[in-house]
Amino acid sequence: MNEVSVVIPTYNRLGLLKQCIHSVRRQSFTPREIVVVDDGSTDGTVLWCRSQSDIILLNCRRGGPSRARNLGVDKCSSEWIAFIDSDDVWLPDHLATLQEVKEKNSNVEWILANSILTDALLNPYADPQGFIGAFPVFKRSSSRFRNLFPLQAPQVVWHGDAKKQALMGNWLQPSGLFIRKDAFLKHGGFNECLWRCEDMDFLLRLVRSSPATLSLRETYMWRLGQSDSLASHQHALLLKRGAVEVLARSGFELVRVRPLLLLHWFNSLVRHVADYLFAKILRKTNELEHMPALQAVMQTCVAFLGLLTPVILARLGTKEQFSDYRTFGFYLSSAGSLSLTSGFWSLLPFWKSNGVNAASKPTVAFNLNNYFAMLFAVFIYFISPMGSDRESLKDNMILSLSIIVLIPSMFLEQNLAISNRAFLGSFLVSMIEVSKLISIVAVTIALQNFGSVFSLICIFIFLRFLIMILVNARLKLIRFEPLNLNNMLAIFREALPICFAAAMFTFSVMFDRFYLSRMLSGEQFAIVVAGLLPLPLVGYLEQSVFQRILAPLATALRNGQLDHSRDMVARAVRRVSNIVIPVTAALMFCSEEIIQLLFGEKYHRSVFFLTTYLALNIGACIPADIFARAQGKSSRILAFGFVSCVLLCSCVIFGFKNFSAEGAVVASVLGMLVLRFGMLITELRRLNIDLIKFFANSFNTRFQALIVAGIVFTLTCIS
Repeated sequence: MNEVSVVIPTYNRLGLLKQCIHSVRRQSFTPREIVVVDDGSTDGTVLWCRSQSDIILLNCRRGGPSRARNLGVDKCSSEWIAFIDSDDVWLPDHLATLQEVKEKNSNVEWILANSILTDALLNPYADPQGFIGAFPVFKRSSSRFRNLFPLQAPQVVWHGDAKKQALMGNWLQPSGLFIRKDAFLKHGGFNECLWRCEDMDFLLRLVRSSPATLSLRETYMWRLGQSDSLASHQHALLLKRGAVEVLARSGFELVRVRPLLLLHWFNSLVRHVADYLFAKILRKTNELEHMPALQAVMQTCVAFLGLLTPVILARLGTKEQFSDYRTFGFYLSSAGSLSLTSGFWSLLPFWKSNGVNAASKPTVAFNLNNYFAMLFAVFIYFISPMGSDRESLKDNMILSLSIIVLIPSMFLEQNLAISNRAFLGSFLVSMIEVSKLISIVAVTIALQNFGSVFSLICIFIFLRFLIMILVNARLKLIRFEPLNLNNMLAIFREALPICFAAAMFTFSVMFDRFYLSRMLSGEQFAIVVAGLLPLPLVGYLEQSVFQRILAPLATALRNGQLDHSRDMVARAVRRVSNIVIPVTAALMFCSEEIIQLLFGEKYHRSVFFLTTYLALNIGACIPADIFARAQGKSSRILAFGFVSCVLLCSCVIFGFKNFSAEGAVVASVLGMLVLRFGMLITELRRLNIDLIKFFANSFNTRFQALIVAGIVFTLTCIS
């Protein structure tokens, strides 16, 4: 006997509704009746339904899906009810499969069918399907699903008490729900006050007194990505908040029935709250991603927070302790190790613009990046300029461990930036830096022990890496896949020249500090280092502006759009210089006050070094290798790195031998400015880009005089 009624709520989905009803009509087990509940549609749904002889139409004012389903059930005359949303499609054996399950389990009150996940055009997704792929509670993990719903190998049906499982998260989709009418009414139907998460609320009420039955055979197609769905991406925050509210209310009622589930409920509630808050942060930062200036401010704040740690240590400790801290390498050796692997993320824009293996290449590069991190950690352990006592060996070990996680973390942060999520990365890092700073200050003041600072920094670097892993997993920017040796060798050959170039370039830039740390006493070197600390506050702006144009610049150069490429870079130079030049001039003018404010009178001699190092900010306006990076020209970048290494190291040694530490720093800064400017001109000439037009577009009239004045002032201060 035909004892199944079908309930279909709908709202302004006439085209999809026709597909849905067609799938119901072609069922191998024919239902007794099809009840369509129109929730106030204005697209002709009512007229079409009235023209169909096998459809029972209920027309009501807009009241939401819960009210529509409840009205449909009241109209049904069958013992069993099968629901289907108007944008989903049943396979021909859907009802027959559920009938078979019902007959084999005589006491069953409700059954959930499994689904095939599809896009808006009913094309199945390649990702895990069914319960595993559909519901966040299983996190696309078959092992997690098997732990919650243990099955014997030949079985395709699970039956049992599901109170614990329901508390973990929602796994009820109305289009797969098959329920006795009296059971539906006994549990109060869907909550008509809820427009979202009404299925989760109903599930929590169902499992209180009824065992669950899951049919694992995939018998219907769940259409995802519908823009008009109440569970669509644009309503994701409302959905997540609704899940928290339902779990807090209905979940607690379930815990009252089974108090032993209190910890499971609390754990699930915390996870849902964290998921909602994280989604809210992602949504907000995504809205701010189109504001490069705000991103620059955030990155500057991150740099400033990083600056505060050594400043506080310089005030609390002696010059010798401060020198050891700086020499130790969290700000020197780590930067060198990052540069050695930067070739793996420097090519990200080039790969992205070409669209070739866009997903696999970053994954392979990330794994290679990790291997290099481990090798470099071992290298740093043996060359770190610390003593051989037990405390120094411990600090060396902490440094090595920090590098192992710092390098992969930076790769993931760069991947966020290339994927236009740089503000998100900066925001998360700034939160970590705030926490790190508070912890370091508290521990240092309480224990008066500098050694504990290294351990805290290592802990927060690991936290930074862990958060970046979670963010990338959430945004699916890098998918971790099995390694292929051929792919690894190809990426290695492609990135190795840039890695060496970056390592040589960074080594040459920092050679003055490495060299002076061995030629000067601890107190003398502390004076040099104190002048270096405020430098990054402006330098980060270069990354936030030039990095954003790498991908479009790569596309423009590949298409031969030289004029567009020239103007794109020139505009970026203008944006950077309009901020960097005035700020640098102001910092130079106030350099004495800055040193006094940050470090006090005992570092007064650092004023000269601060003024000199600030001149490097002018280099932030000169994107020396941007054209070579956008074209993926590893050989040119390698040549630049080699030339910079030879030239700058020679300048530092010559300057120190003739003019002591001051001469070494001045020679390093001037050599770097000349080198960057020379490479930019070389790249422009190689591409036959008009130099006069480029520089005319780079610096508008208002700031040309200011730039010239800034350079003259810099040279005057240095001399």
